[in-house]
Amino acid sequence: MSDEDIGEVAEESAGEASEIGQIYLYLLKDKVTFDGALDPEANIQSKSTFKSSDFEVGDASCRFLYFQSVADRSNPSWLEFINERLPEADRVSFSATSTNPNGILFVRLDNKTFAATFGRSAVGCILKGAIVQDFGIRTAMNMCGNEEVRQTKTLSNAITTTYIDRQVNTPSDSFVFGINEAEDLRYISAHMIGNKNITLQGKESLTIKVIGSEKLSWLGLILKCREFIKKYDDTSYSTLFPNYRNFRPAPDDVSNDLDAKLIAELKAKNFSKFQFCIPDFIQDDKYSFSYTNNKSRNNKIYSHIEISQLDSHVKFDGSLAVAKLKARYVFAYSHEDDKILSHPRWSAYDCLVFESDHPNRLRKNPFI
Repeated sequence: MSDEDIGEVAEESAGEASEIGQIYLYLLKDKVTFDGALDPEANIQSKSTFKSSDFEVGDASCRFLYFQSVADRSNPSWLEFINERLPEADRVSFSATSTNPNGILFVRLDNKTFAATFGRSAVGCILKGAIVQDFGIRTAMNMCGNEEVRQTKTLSNAITTTYIDRQVNTPSDSFVFGINEAEDLRYISAHMIGNKNITLQGKESLTIKVIGSEKLSWLGLILKCREFIKKYDDTSYSTLFPNYRNFRPAPDDVSNDLDAKLIAELKAKNFSKFQFCIPDFIQDDKYSFSYTNNKSRNNKIYSHIEISQLDSHVKFDGSLAVAKLKARYVFAYSHEDDKILSHPRWSAYDCLVFESDHPNRLRKNPFI
C-alpha cells in the first residue's frame, strides 16, 4: 500500500466511529478464490437472507457475504423427562425461534487472501481444505515471542492420544508451562511483543483481541493483514518454541501409499494400530458426539468416540475408501442446547491416528 493510499484510507477512517475489538482470521491457500473457500455443503448462497458485496479498502480487494441462521427449538430432553411426572395441567411446553446474523469478509492483498468470520455459523462455512493450517499458530508465535504467554494446548500421541491444556494467571515465559519433549504445541495465547493491549490466539486461525483505544479500524485491519503475511514467513518460531514440530504434509505419492495401508488395516479390522479421537480440544462436560445430524431426534448419541462405532456407520468392507472416511462426519452434541451442532464437526478421516513406516521415509522427516 502506497503512502498516498494509506493517507486516503486514514482520511476515510478518521470520520468513522466503527471499530472492532476482536476478529478471527484465516489465511487461504494460494490460488483459492473467494468462492472456492466456501464449503459447498453450507450452500449459503441459497439462503433467502444471503447478500454479497464487493468493495475496496486502499489497494485491498474485499468481498463481504452476509446470511442469517435460523434455529427452531422445542422441549429439550430434560424437560420431557420432568414432564413425564408432572400433572398434565402443570406440564411445560417450550418453543422458540432464534435468528442470528453471520458474515464472512474476504480481503485480498499482496497476492494473499484472508477470510474473517463473524457470527456463530460463519466459521462452519469455510472449507477446511482451503485454509493454511498453520497460519494462526506460526504467526502468533512469531509476533508474541515466548515471554508473555497466557495459555498453551499441546497434543501427545505417545501410547495414547493426550490433549493437555495449560493456563496461567499472569503472562509468563513458555518454559514455565513445563511442556515435555513428547508434546506437540498446537495452540498459544499470548500478548503481542511490546503491546499488552493486543492478545493473539493462534491455531489454524488467528484471533486478534484488542483492548483500550487501539481497536481495529479498516486501516488498522489492512495494515495488520500485511504484517501477518510477513510474520507468517518468519522462522523465529522454531527457536522460540521447540515443541512446535511443524510437520509437513507427505508428498502425494507417499500420502497415497499410506492411505492404501490405512484402508487395508481398517478392512482387516486391525484396530490396535489405530487411535480414533477428536482432533481438537473440546470440553467433555459440555459435549457428546454423533455420526449423524438428522433434523428429527433419531440420532444416536455417544459420550465418547471409538473406532468400533465408526464401523457401524462406515462399513469396513470392500467398498471402503478414503473418500468415504472424509465424507462421514463426527458432530458435537451440546447437552446445554440439547441439539447436534452443525459446527464444530470433524471428518472421520481427520479423527484417525495411524502410524506406518514408508520405504521413502527420511530420518529427519518421518511420514505419519
